[in-house]
Amino acid sequence: MSTPRNHHFVPQGYMKRLVRPDTTVHYVKKGSRIISDTSTKKLCSEIDGYKLVSVAPEDAQLLDTTYKTLWEDHYDEVYKNLVDDRQESIDDRLRELVVGTVCSLLFRSRRIVNAVDSLMRQSIDFMANARRLDGSQPKIGVLDGKEYELEGKSADQLWAEYQANTNNDAVLTTQFTTGFRLQQVRMGDSISVTRVVGTTGFISSDNPTRIHYPPNAGIVAPFNVTDVLSLPLNEEYRVELVPGVPGADPNRIYRFELKGSEAEAEVLDYNIRQFSEAEKLIIGRKGALEAIINHLNRAQA
Repeated sequence: MSTPRNHHFVPQGYMKRLVRPDTTVHYVKKGSRIISDTSTKKLCSEIDGYKLVSVAPEDAQLLDTTYKTLWEDHYDEVYKNLVDDRQESIDDRLRELVVGTVCSLLFRSRRIVNAVDSLMRQSIDFMANARRLDGSQPKIGVLDGKEYELEGKSADQLWAEYQANTNNDAVLTTQFTTGFRLQQVRMGDSISVTRVVGTTGFISSDNPTRIHYPPNAGIVAPFNVTDVLSLPLNEEYRVELVPGVPGADPNRIYRFELKGSEAEAEVLDYNIRQFSEAEKLIIGRKGALEAIINHLNRAQA
């Protein structure tokens, strides 16, 4: 049996850069207004979160290792080039890493796994409480192609049985494959970097890549070639993948700097979206989290 490992669905390298030069990441649990702090080792991670159980033991950590090899090991290089205002262009290799980083983080969120679990739990609850017309409980229920004996069992007992006989390998590999394929689709996008000056700054979350849909979007999906994808890099910088810009050079970094009220409005709008679209955790520097929490509290007063 392989040793359990602490798998990060938001990479430690990303979180460390997000709050630099601080060494502590502050976070807020979704639905709360209380700011806490911890190390990146403990945040946005899960024991054996990417472990594959339907493969040979020596391949159990393959998915986590692949994420690391393809993108995480190169994040420092990606980050340094994107936040360097003097850097105006990048080569094909680095462009692929930038696009891959943004796309992979869109699908590494635990949102998909949690959504599947939530759907299955609802099905278990329905199955446990099902009754025939005469009021009797069926003896057998079928979920995901497997039969479960229902008689005398509570929904919690059935859920425990389901979890013991189920793995998330298909979901985990689909997440990876979808992120990788999206990278190929978005390789022709323009890369832009927005810098905000004199604000409390951007925050991020356990679902860090944002999808910006165009007005009156007909198809709402990341594979829609009109959607903009963005990822906050730290409190000052955010990278965007912008499709369909006529005459744009895909190897150029298009840079924009916002100041004053324009920067404040951009940060506020972006941080509200990060706060609302997070799965469970909102992360960032303490001052930036305090600012958005204060705004939300005033808005709800």
